[in-house]
Amino acid sequence: MLTRFMTALLSVILAAMAVLLAIGSAASGERQIGILGLDDRVTLDSATWPWSAIGRVNLASGGFCTGALIGPRHVLTAAHCLYDRDDLAWIEPADLEFVAGYHRGTFIAKSTVHEIIFAAGDHAYGDLIAEKPTHNWAILVLSDQLDISPIPWRVMGPGGLFSALEDGDGTLVRAGYSEDRSETLSAHVGCDLAGISTLNGMLLHGCDATLGDAGSPLLLMSPGGRADLLAINVAVRRDSTAAVGVAVPASAFDSAARTAIGSP
Repeated sequence: MLTRFMTALLSVILAAMAVLLAIGSAASGERQIGILGLDDRVTLDSATWPWSAIGRVNLASGGFCTGALIGPRHVLTAAHCLYDRDDLAWIEPADLEFVAGYHRGTFIAKSTVHEIIFAAGDHAYGDLIAEKPTHNWAILVLSDQLDISPIPWRVMGPGGLFSALEDGDGTLVRAGYSEDRSETLSAHVGCDLAGISTLNGMLLHGCDATLGDAGSPLLLMSPGGRADLLAINVAVRRDSTAAVGVAVPASAFDSAARTAIGSP
């Protein structure tokens, strides 16, 4: 259960998310937005699974976000990444490309995008930021099937998550392509779970995540090499006294993902 402090902080987060998502690159030498305390990110070997199933969602107009392969032709990312704030319109599928296992110009596989599946109902950009934050996800249906094992997603309540982390049954990891490390996959391994908001169901976390990391998966890494996608990072709120990451939990896209992929 969230503390009063975290509940109050969330109301501030939602009011600030629209501003945060529109902020440009930090100047050289400045602290990157979303690095919560010390910079705990480490570089990963993007050629090995599950990291090979994570990649860059490149926009034809420039820029990128992070996505994760959850089906043979299905990539999960943050919906707000697919909105052109200059043209005030959603980016067309043909103007997107997913590059899996990207590392300094090399990659495991890539494909253009055939279709975009948004949350059911109205997916106006403003709604994603404030009124319907759990709708801030999108599934990219790729033109080609990739020969990479997808990362399974897992719906877990806060009790189960906390128990798994506290009992040593898993480690929380957020992995993505940060803007300041755009050529390599980096991750915060062993970051903290703050809880799930009772206000809107968003997952709150203490994982380092900056620009470019929107859409990056939060994984529960279990002994034996199992990886489960629990949520996707979409924003972070930071001030002089506290910071918290905000992610869309798997429960928000579970039904749509099963329908899209044809899972039972």
